Amino acid sequence: MIIESAHTNPVRWDEQDKYWSWVDAGLTEVPNIIPADALEVNLLRNQLEEIPAGSFRQLGVCKELSLKGNKIHTLQIGAWDGLDRLQILGKDLGHLTFLLTLPILNSSEFAVTGPISMI
Repeated sequence: MIIESAHTNPVRWDEQDKYWSWVDAGLTEVPNIIPADALEVNLLRNQLEEIPAGSFRQLGVCKELSLKGNKIHTLQIGAWDGLDRLQILGKDLGHLTFLLTLPILNSSEFAVTGPISMI
């Protein structure tokens, strides 16, 4: 199923594999329309600069999240709230200048249920 977007690249939602993708779309914030049952979320190469608290709150079953290719410079406290089953976090935080949550992983606000790979 393809969900139409206002950007040139459409949102891709694969109902069978529970894969949600919005790549190269110029997003400046994490969309709030990501299905709660998404197992994999791909937000590659957008214009994300800040991850606010609760951005992924609805993604309790998500196992893989990719944020690579964004220019994230700020992570707010609670940015990872809701990612209770996350196993793979693909991120490029080379632009990170302001970190409001320490540490990013293994904190009381981030429930780790197994080993996490950061790619």
